[in-house]
Parts: sequence; structure tokens; C-alpha cells
Amino acid sequence: MVKKLMRKVKACYELYLFLVPLLICLALFAYLPMVGIIIAFKDFKPRLGIFNSPWAEDVFFQFKRFFGSYFFSDLMENTLFLSVGVLLSSVPLAIIFALLLNRCAGKRLKKLVQNISYMPYLISMVVFVGLLNLIFSYHGGLVNNILKLFGVEDIYWMGDAKFFRPLYIWSGVWKNTGYSAIVYLSALTGVSSELEEAAIECGANKLQRIIHVDLPAIAPVISTMTLLAVGNLLNIGFEKALLMQNSINLEYSNIIPTYVYTVGVRGGQYSFGTAVSLFNSVLNTALLVFANIFTKKFTDSSLW
Repeated sequence: MVKKLMRKVKACYELYLFLVPLLICLALFAYLPMVGIIIAFKDFKPRLGIFNSPWAEDVFFQFKRFFGSYFFSDLMENTLFLSVGVLLSSVPLAIIFALLLNRCAGKRLKKLVQNISYMPYLISMVVFVGLLNLIFSYHGGLVNNILKLFGVEDIYWMGDAKFFRPLYIWSGVWKNTGYSAIVYLSALTGVSSELEEAAIECGANKLQRIIHVDLPAIAPVISTMTLLAVGNLLNIGFEKALLMQNSINLEYSNIIPTYVYTVGVRGGQYSFGTAVSLFNSVLNTALLVFANIFTKKFTDSSLW
């Protein structure tokens, strides 16, 4: 087995050399820092360092502290609500947008719409949230100005806690749908023209061709992208949530990543912050494994 693998590597060693810089970066910036998770089980003291800090008397103390904290249920509810909301809105809409764009007759119109759709993705998150503040501003905001035309009074969008969740989810759809659709558009280019012609010969209209030709062709890609989204379910946009967060909407905007930043980094509770972050990562991994088992059982595609 090993000799066979070595022969394959030797035969194409030039191609494998291209992987060396990537593997080095992956090891340095992804796997090496994972050593630091041991402080979740230690009484970490910065002056002593990671390895010289003493182990906690109860190595699971930080986890028990988090599970028993007042914020645990609210953090889980906020994180799950936003992450599931983003998943259920962004993935289907990206697929629908790609299918519709693929059926667009005019090439120039198709390119124009595609370019406009993924332009928001290229904007930095700081600028994007700044745009949201301008658009939904209480005084002179675009949305309030439009509502005034219909006799609706100004609404405090960014200051009212009940608007945080819909603003967070649907602004994410606006920002990411066009870019996410690129993967599905690429998969649609591989749809067999013979199937398309056969469907036309059978009298299928555009909607029927989308349902019976396009969707089955990209089903493996949809399955893979959904699995990857589930595996990253709880790692929702920390930066966006933090930028949109204020003292008024804290009830709904405080999620696990922002809590880790507030308590672990700003509060200096490094062991506790690491424990919370580790719990989040383990839960993400478990969700990915279960989702992969479910997908493998009921479909023909899976990650492994």
C-alpha cells in the first residue's frame, strides 16, 4: 500500500510540490495553534505560558461553568436561531438564483446580473454594516424615506432589538447569495446537452427542465455545499454580529463567538473563553458528522 502510494507520488512529484506551500501554511496557521486548546483544561496564567501553567483541579471546570451560567440558554438560542435562519434562507435562494440565471436568455444581461449580484460580497464587513446603518438610519435613511411616501412613521430599525434577527439574516442573503450561486452555476455548465435536447423534444417547458434536468444534475453539489454549511453552522459571522451589536439589541445579538471575544479576549478570562470556543467547535463537528451520516443514508453523495 505504502509502496504503491510512493510510486504514484514519484510519478507526479512536480504536481505534489505545488502542495508543499499550502501544507506548510495549513500546518502553521490551522493545526499548530490547536495546541493552545489545552488552556481550556488549565488554570492559565499568561506570565507562565501555555505549558507551564498548572492544570485545573477539575479539568472540566470551565465547561461546567459555561453550562451552568445564566447566559448559556440565551447564547445557544441566539446562535442557533441566527445560524439556522442563515442556512435555511441563503442555501435555497442561492440555488434558485443560479437556476434562474442559468436560464437567462441574454448573455449580456446574465453577466450584468451576475456581476451586480456578487458585488456586495466584495465589500468589507465594516463597510457593509456601515451601509446598513445608512440605509436603515432613523433620520434620513433610505428605507424610512420610502416608507414616508406611504404615510408610515420613521422606524428605529438598528435600535429596536426585534429587528436585529431579520436584518442580520436578510442582509446576509443580500451579501452572499450572488457569490454562493457561482458554485451552482459552474455545476450547471456540466449538464448534458443531450438531456436538455431530449427534454425539449418531449415538450418540457423551462420550469420542467429545471426540475427534471438541472436539479438532479447539481444534486451532489447541493448536498456537498449544504453539508459544509452545516459543519460551519455555529461559526456564524462574528464580525458582523459584533459590528451590529449595541446595548439595546444585546438580548438577541449576543452569540457564542461574540461572547468568547467579550469574556475571553476583552475580559482576560482566557481559559474560559477557550473552553467555550472548544465546545462550539466540537458541536460543529458533531453536527457535520450526523449530517453526513444522514445524507449518506438517504442520498448517493457525502463528504466521506
